[in-house]
Amino acid sequence: MSTSTSAIVLESVIKEYPLGQIRVPALQSVSLQIEPGEFTVIAGPSGSGKTTLLNLVGCIDVATSGTVRVAGKVTSALKERDLTELRLHTIGFIFQSFNLVPVLNIFDNVEFPLLLQKTLTKPERKERVLHYVERVGLSKHLLHRPNELSGGQRQRVAIARALVTRPQIVLADEPTANLDSATGQSIIDLMKSINENEKTTFLFSTHDHNIIQQARRVIELRDGKIVSG
Repeated sequence: MSTSTSAIVLESVIKEYPLGQIRVPALQSVSLQIEPGEFTVIAGPSGSGKTTLLNLVGCIDVATSGTVRVAGKVTSALKERDLTELRLHTIGFIFQSFNLVPVLNIFDNVEFPLLLQKTLTKPERKERVLHYVERVGLSKHLLHRPNELSGGQRQRVAIARALVTRPQIVLADEPTANLDSATGQSIIDLMKSINENEKTTFLFSTHDHNIIQQARRVIELRDGKIVSG
């Protein structure tokens, strides 16, 4: 398959961070190709470059050199406005720290990206939000704020918010971190179900061996380099 039709393509990507007078490599000449509808795990120990890779794909950070292509677009060639559009309409990002708005209840947190998109009417937004809140099993908690929820429930809100725009690509950074095994498994089951039913491309990082065993494809990172996958 050509790279132009792939969901995600990295070509010889290097990412370095300055530390005083030296530059610390986070990714070292990483190349990979992920097709639409894949359910792929980036595995590796802490500090291996997993979050850096996701941040580059999610247009949160930029590569030092090399090419990052998302949904056929070379991200380094996009203006800030176009990057914002790509993040808003093509990518759903599930952060390890949830990144929920504390003063908003579940409904409002999930609706927020739809308000930014400005493409749906209020009734359409409500229907979409209720669908995904139900999908993550939190219909009874619609009016609760994040501080009234458990860690697992907050992660489910974050998943609903990432999915509500029906993105082509969902990026998830350690989605089961700090969760008990049963809650973590239910979250992975949910993501798998959406991947199968809606053909959404999933790329997520983890060093949870239970999750790695269930992935359809595993890309292993060590010291900023791909060692398998």
